[in-house]
Amino acid sequence: MRRVRRVTFLIGMCAVLFIGGCVAPRIYSDEQVLMGTTAAITVVPDTVSARAAVREAFRIFRRYEQRFNFYDHASELSQLNRQAVSENFPVSEELWQMLNRALAYCRDTNGAFDITATSLGCRDGYRTIVCDPLRRTVRFSRPGTKIDLGGIVAGAAIDAAVPILKKNGVKNFLIDIGGDMYAAGCNQWNRPWQIGVRNPLRQQEVIAVLPVRNKAVTTSGNYVKNHLISTLPQAAAERVLSMTVAAAAAAEADVLATAFYVMGVERARDYLRRHAGIEAIAVVLRRGELSVDYLP
Repeated sequence: MRRVRRVTFLIGMCAVLFIGGCVAPRIYSDEQVLMGTTAAITVVPDTVSARAAVREAFRIFRRYEQRFNFYDHASELSQLNRQAVSENFPVSEELWQMLNRALAYCRDTNGAFDITATSLGCRDGYRTIVCDPLRRTVRFSRPGTKIDLGGIVAGAAIDAAVPILKKNGVKNFLIDIGGDMYAAGCNQWNRPWQIGVRNPLRQQEVIAVLPVRNKAVTTSGNYVKNHLISTLPQAAAERVLSMTVAAAAAAEADVLATAFYVMGVERARDYLRRHAGIEAIAVVLRRGELSVDYLP
């Protein structure tokens, strides 16, 4: 199993808070262990209402973790995976919406993103999931099918938290769940947030820096993340070392970083030509040399 990890990270949070003689506003940052990784929220400036919004956002993250956790025997997703092979399993509205959103991406990427990818040996992938919209039920047409939403749930959780922060008057913030990021407004120096992409071959080296404002950024690569298995041929994935995607929504960036990594550069480029508002950076090993391709 090829495992992948996130390689986007925030640059500059530990820098001195003095620019040109001016004192930058105080920031507030909180982090918790959730979804098998570290979730962090940073807001500018630090206010009572901002802290309350951050607490509410973490409550959303915990709800998503409890409902969509592939490994938690008690989660709704785990119950679905156990029972849908033998019956039409009724699901909550929240899981129904998440499943249909994920399945739409499965179809749109022609299986490069596949929520059944951890079902080793399962033929037909996501096509084995049968949804009944009238009864809001799900069943599997083949034994061995399991749904893993790990490739979309962090991004979806971020998307659910963004309006909560904005509703509470927080204009400048950064959300980071294990490298799935959304940056709003400006950092404490009134500049766009700076998000770096690591060199896949030298983890301490930054290979690209993205100034980000009101966008989501996610990177997938050939390091560590367990949801990146594809039913498609892997020739392209062996050449592409990482894919970074910037999009308006975090769930979209999360999904497409995985899909583009599997697709390879040319298929990713073709997808981007047909979908406006999305950008990507591919780190590719060509003939022994590392190159950075900005797509499309």
